[in-house]
Amino acid sequence: MRLEKQKQAHVLYSGQKNESIGMSLDMDSAQVLMQMLSKNLYSDSIGSTIRECASNALDSHRRAAVNKPIIVSLVQNDSNNWEFSVEDFGTGLDHYDVENIISKYGKSTKRNSDTELGMMGLGFKAPLAYASSFYFTCRKDGMERKYMMYEGEETNTIDLISETDTTEDNGVKVIVPIKWGDRHDFLKKIKQQLAYFEDVYFNVDDVDNNFTIHRSKLFQFSELADDDKLHICLDNVYYPIDFDKLGIDTLYIPVGLTFKITDGLFPTPNRESLIYTKETKSKILKKLAEFSDYFVEKYNENVTDSDDVKGYLDYYYNSSREVQLHGKVIDLNNLKDYITVPFAKPKLEGVDNWDISTFSRHEFNYLLGEYRCSYRYENTRMYQVKESSWGRSVSWNDMDKYHFKMQDGMRGHKKAYLREMCEDMVTTPRIGGPRPLIRVSFIRKTKSYPLTSTNNKDNYYDILKLTNYPKSQWRSVIKDFQYVESLLLNPIKDADLITPPQDWIDDRKANTVSKMRATKAAKGQKLAGDFNCKKAEDLLRYNDGRKCKFVSHRINIQTVEEGNTTYVYTHHDDYMKVDNLYEETNRMDIIYITFSKRELDLLETSSVIDNLVSYDDFIKGHDLFIKFMTAYKCHKFMQKWDDIFDKIEYITKIKSSLSDKLTDIKTYQNQYIKGGRYAGYPTASGFFKEESIVYNDKLCDLIDELDLFFAENQYVNDLSGAMSYHNSPKLIDCMAQLFKCNGVSYNASYTFLKDKKQEQE
Repeated sequence: MRLEKQKQAHVLYSGQKNESIGMSLDMDSAQVLMQMLSKNLYSDSIGSTIRECASNALDSHRRAAVNKPIIVSLVQNDSNNWEFSVEDFGTGLDHYDVENIISKYGKSTKRNSDTELGMMGLGFKAPLAYASSFYFTCRKDGMERKYMMYEGEETNTIDLISETDTTEDNGVKVIVPIKWGDRHDFLKKIKQQLAYFEDVYFNVDDVDNNFTIHRSKLFQFSELADDDKLHICLDNVYYPIDFDKLGIDTLYIPVGLTFKITDGLFPTPNRESLIYTKETKSKILKKLAEFSDYFVEKYNENVTDSDDVKGYLDYYYNSSREVQLHGKVIDLNNLKDYITVPFAKPKLEGVDNWDISTFSRHEFNYLLGEYRCSYRYENTRMYQVKESSWGRSVSWNDMDKYHFKMQDGMRGHKKAYLREMCEDMVTTPRIGGPRPLIRVSFIRKTKSYPLTSTNNKDNYYDILKLTNYPKSQWRSVIKDFQYVESLLLNPIKDADLITPPQDWIDDRKANTVSKMRATKAAKGQKLAGDFNCKKAEDLLRYNDGRKCKFVSHRINIQTVEEGNTTYVYTHHDDYMKVDNLYEETNRMDIIYITFSKRELDLLETSSVIDNLVSYDDFIKGHDLFIKFMTAYKCHKFMQKWDDIFDKIEYITKIKSSLSDKLTDIKTYQNQYIKGGRYAGYPTASGFFKEESIVYNDKLCDLIDELDLFFAENQYVNDLSGAMSYHNSPKLIDCMAQLFKCNGVSYNASYTFLKDKKQEQE
């Protein structure tokens, strides 16, 4: 590398110059200086050893115009110790060269070269930064000499070990012994430091010599490199970028920016990094901008107009802008601060006025925001999707999940026929097979966007940002939006156009009559006092949050009256009222039933039966309902003071009257509802206004009493929460002491720990 001398500076003096003193090297400090220039010069001793040895070898080949590769080895020697070596077949070295060049720090033959990498006269000594000694063999003009360079007591030294005649070509082989455990680091650094070197043969396990280096004027990358950050290749030498010195964020792009030695970038004396002058930073940033624009142009080459609505929407919805290059992924979003070339904007055929690029990511939800999932077939059942259901919204990028669109209602023969169609569409899961279809969805248009609205943003004016367009274009922009919407809906079957065939209707009617006859036969002849109804029973599978199912049933007034079970009834249409109670009252002797209007009218003319209660009368204050709601009041109280209830067995040792009260509350809860620490407040209770609920006065008074006591004596809850099997005696005693100090009664039989100790003594 050519070393340019600094131009003569203009020095301004103030005052009289009496004497000038020339600076020089203190030869008495030679060992210290050599230590600094070899041992202490490199922060990465392994990487620098590899790089410097390989660079010197390649420089020798350039000087000798040799076309064969240098050999880099990582092998075991005859003693089974690992060695790193670099061998070249270039100009070679004789004893004069070793004595007058290699042995000299700062001596270099490369300072006037624009093609060679060295210039400081330090690289050959780089192995001393890693090892206290290493070997090198030199062949030149028919003589082979083996040397050892090592750290001496007073100065670094080179010993000539042997000298023999040879017929081999000129060249140099440097051999560095590897310390135990460093083989992996050498392997890693070989890949890093030599990833971009040409004319290198690797005699190294885990390195395939068939790897490819991709080069261009702007950038290059190597299949051997594993750096995931942007770096620099200065005449094929790898240099990491110091992003802090460059003043930019780290760029995770696995390629190197290409520079030549003549481009004006200079490495530090140890060649581990670059010198970041103002000019260097400017050149790197300029190259980075050219690099960024290059890849944007590559990306734009693959962006074309089409009639693919999904691809069109995906482009604008996804912020990702990536380019695949020989297996490397370039994320262009990482380069947004350096890109000057605009990204291409693909057009969808038929959309001429609406600029979809103005849509933010969440605004894409407006594309099918007028539609909702109205029906769903799943688990052999067709059901209407609730407004509050998680699957109610229709997403433009999940169109494969929607199978039918409809506006007409779904009932009677049409509903049954569609249910059969859905049953045929559902597939059975197979191991290793395609993803099965387990549900079929129907969507419906539930609203239409107005042009403007004062109530919300769901209008064309706000959705499409019509202020960005001349008013004369508004209609065209809206039509473009509606056209995109229609393209998304086109693949979906229109359920309104599906009509059950007449022969299918006839078969269904015949089957219905047959089932009715079979049911009637199974029930037998309707006797006096019999009422047909539907009875709530446990679900066999999940059904959109339902708690029970209703099956055909018959009750007899006489049987109900004589039994101990309470029957709570309502109309068929009000089944959800009792559905909400079914699961939460399953510890009570209650059966929920629904009647048709005809049966309800007949029931009104019958005698009053205590065990047969209407839903409305039940929640007004029936004894079982009072127990149910009181049990949940107990449950809420237990959740509030759950640490105390967990430690009833400990509390009884010091205050049995308190533990008895706690046990009463816990027993009442467990008797009528499902309790437990993690059980939530009942779903059913949310349907009732607190002020209208009747509770058990005795339990409510007890809850109020204890709640006040715990609030005034917070330490009871704190100590209960801290109690465990190992520390309970001490904490129980602590609670007893606090009871005593606060004037709270406790068991007369309780003995404090200090008193027990005194008794034992």
